[in-house]
Amino acid sequence: MSVFYHVCFTVPDLNAAMQDFSAAAGVTWKEPVSASIGEWDYRIVFTAGGAPFIELIEATPGGPWGDTTEARFHHLGFWTSDIEAGSRRLTQSGFPQAFSGCPYGRPFA
Repeated sequence: MSVFYHVCFTVPDLNAAMQDFSAAAGVTWKEPVSASIGEWDYRIVFTAGGAPFIELIEATPGGPWGDTTEARFHHLGFWTSDIEAGSRRLTQSGFPQAFSGCPYGRPFA
């Protein structure tokens, strides 16, 4: 079973986007985290509180996030106890998988 968990936007400036979302939607944020997956470095942050969350990702263009030079919607995130079954179900429902973190030791697709 999969449950809607977050909506993600890629942004060119994480701090500016956090301020914009806070002003427009009144949300608060957890602390941003810097990380990498494979050869791609990125910064990520989620709203505070409960799901569904807003996720913002700042990364250089290319990699799994594509063109990150402008703010844009990137994906909907679902929480599942079985990543393979959840991915299959979403693909069968018309939401094809574009990237998997599983080969990098990260359980998301």
